[in-house]
Amino acid sequence: MLIDMFAGFAVRRVSAFVAQGALGIAAQAQLVAERVYFGYGRQIPVRVQVPPDFEGDAEVRLHDPATLAPTARAAVAPGRVDLAGVLPVLWDAAEPGVALAQLYLDGVATGPPLVVQPLLSAVRARLVDPYSLEPSAGPDAELVFEDELGARRGARGREPGARARTFSGYRVYPDALVSFDTSLGEIVFRLRPDAAPNTAFHVRRLVADGFYTDIRVHRVVERRADNGERFVIQFGDPTFVEGFEGFTGDGDAGFYVDLERSTLEHDYAVLSVARDRDPDSNSGQLFICLSRAGTAHLDGRYTAFGEAVSGGGVIERLAVVPVDENDRPIVPPVVQSARLVEAPPVTERRPVLAPPSPRPIDR
Repeated sequence: MLIDMFAGFAVRRVSAFVAQGALGIAAQAQLVAERVYFGYGRQIPVRVQVPPDFEGDAEVRLHDPATLAPTARAAVAPGRVDLAGVLPVLWDAAEPGVALAQLYLDGVATGPPLVVQPLLSAVRARLVDPYSLEPSAGPDAELVFEDELGARRGARGREPGARARTFSGYRVYPDALVSFDTSLGEIVFRLRPDAAPNTAFHVRRLVADGFYTDIRVHRVVERRADNGERFVIQFGDPTFVEGFEGFTGDGDAGFYVDLERSTLEHDYAVLSVARDRDPDSNSGQLFICLSRAGTAHLDGRYTAFGEAVSGGGVIERLAVVPVDENDRPIVPPVVQSARLVEAPPVTERRPVLAPPSPRPIDR
């Protein structure tokens, strides 16, 4: 799977991901959802866990995941609480979006937040002829999402054909970081379910289920050939093992998920999903971006879903490994394992890695 290069916590806790998709976290002060899926208009029961000797005020606040601005709040008591009952905005919102539900004890954010993701009908991507707007597999086919395609058809006086989105309920689970342990060190990414909720959930399942174990970094393009801008580091093909002559770079997780339009821009240390030409061939291969200038053209065509919060030195070491004429590392680094790590409270969120300073020019 090739990405198109030339197209116009302080303390780690357990990472066991139980069958329904929740983190197996030891009892502590936090919000714990009773299950993951909740149908439209129903209760969303969560348990408010506090220390046995706590006698202060407990509160749940909803936060915007991108800005962390609070959007709603409600006082709660320890024990079982209907999150939708105390925060009716969850069902009343005209346009529901992903939120983080954070527990506060005496005004202090405590424990990992819950990701509260609305279940909305997917907006599919299509390959179409740019002139007729009909499905096409030709070399000039354009990738367009259904809503954009409908608008363009409507502007030409044709039947839009776009489907109305259905709001079916919520998926609720504890927020987590993803740690990749490589042979050159550890990189930790914050997931962005607000930007690409289904993709973020898909990858955390692969992480928790052990997909990224003994996976070679099979492609490194430190600089693009056309403009010299920094490009990507790619991994996630399980077929790439020592001595295997049949490696093509096309290995995957054995199933595909749809391309998802992301609001996260491709930029330095952003994590995205590689795919084939078919827009709905996202699977297990991922790539780490090395610059905004080199990867901006991937926006809207690939799904960015995470951003690194530590491990910048590791990214830089991976970026400069020697490669052959096909951009394959001569001595491939290895992603030895990956795990979910309990996310910190929203008030303790670490900043995203910044690009390294340019190297001084020898004169």
